[in-house]
Amino acid sequence: MKVFQLFDDPYSRTANPYVATLMDGVKALSKDVVFGYGKSVFLSDDIFDYDLIHVHWPDAFLNASSTDDDFQVFRTRLETLKNKGKKIVATCHNLEPHYYTNVYEKQSHDLVYRMADVIIHLGQWSCLLFKEKYPDAKHIVIPHHTYDSLYSPVSRDRSMQVLKLNPERKYILCFGAFRSDEERLIVDSITAKFHAQGVDVLAPHYYSMRKSLDLYNLGKAWLLCRMKERMTKGIHVYGWHVSDKMLPFFYGASDICLIQRNQILNSGNLPMGFYMGKVVVGPNVGNVGQILKEHHNPVFSPNSLDSLFDAVNHALTLEKQGLGGENEIYAKEQLSTRVISGQLLDLYRELV
Repeated sequence: MKVFQLFDDPYSRTANPYVATLMDGVKALSKDVVFGYGKSVFLSDDIFDYDLIHVHWPDAFLNASSTDDDFQVFRTRLETLKNKGKKIVATCHNLEPHYYTNVYEKQSHDLVYRMADVIIHLGQWSCLLFKEKYPDAKHIVIPHHTYDSLYSPVSRDRSMQVLKLNPERKYILCFGAFRSDEERLIVDSITAKFHAQGVDVLAPHYYSMRKSLDLYNLGKAWLLCRMKERMTKGIHVYGWHVSDKMLPFFYGASDICLIQRNQILNSGNLPMGFYMGKVVVGPNVGNVGQILKEHHNPVFSPNSLDSLFDAVNHALTLEKQGLGGENEIYAKEQLSTRVISGQLLDLYRELV
């Protein structure tokens, strides 16, 4: 079985690990699956050797400078593949791009979802929504896995030493990229509210620290981080990109995790927080809200600071009651890379 991933390079140092870890997980379960990827392969005759075309982020084929001609090339290629009997699988990471400057980036999502034979959802919320919007596709839920093949939990004591934190205080981890000042406001509000109660916030990527930044912009972001820490008591913004080696220490140091978004569909930080044994707080929207409520983790109403504060207070209480341990058991039993890779492999085999 040959499966093509519409992704430039899943193993790039800057790539989202979602695709590569699942590819490796499937290959560990079956020697009969061969993967391919890359835009050049997609546009060559080699693509017709593949049985399945798996699209993750539909706008990956396009960019801010794409034209209608580029969009039509993409559409025609998908149509040709379907006409030749190739199955198209789409994973619904987003309903549309988070930020886009080109209308074709947005239209690419609708195009892929309309042409997909199967749409994989990371939760029931988008599954129910898309069953109405795209009734011709088969819809299936395969949850986000935990990246347990990349990371292992570390102790709180060790994390305090590595990050040079005060073990007498509690910590709320707000991981992942900050996409807007609105998200920074969420974290600033939490910091101001809970610092006097002995709770600090870990926000390592409060300012952009992407691995792809040049030295000038890295230096600028580092300086902004230092100024932020100096001006705001109770926030720790680190100042460097968090490497795979360092990531477990931020989870090890935290007492609870907060997904600092008002609008979101999915988040890899949710299963990661569960896997690391933490209570997770997030907005009551999309698959994130549905999954958190299903497992009795607190949610907040978007754009309501009172609701946010109540959810964080509730999470700190639930942490003392051991909900983080229950989350960890669920993640290790139901969301491991091996379990989720097995579900994906079953789908591939069914289609072929």
